Amino acid sequence: MEISDEKSKNSSATLSLEPSKNKWSHKPQLIICQNCDYKGFSKCEYDSGFIAWLVCGTCILVGCVFGCCMCPFCIAGLKICTHICPHCNKVVGAHYPGKV
Repeated sequence: MEISDEKSKNSSATLSLEPSKNKWSHKPQLIICQNCDYKGFSKCEYDSGFIAWLVCGTCILVGCVFGCCMCPFCIAGLKICTHICPHCNKVVGAHYPGKV
């Protein structure tokens, strides 16, 4: 979402909702599906990736063995988020934690 401020006589602000260009996040985003031309929000599916397992292993090494080591698997920001078109169910992108 981008908000631009026009400097005119009225000083009115315009709001333009544009899909992101390959900047995926761990939350649903506005998309234009390349397969079916659907315009709307993506559906996210989360999967535990390397970062979640790495944080879990680190927690075990420092002594968090009574369930605290499982916390990384409950944090969406540490999981791989696959963006899917809700209309045709095709993958349109993915967010990997640790990559900007």
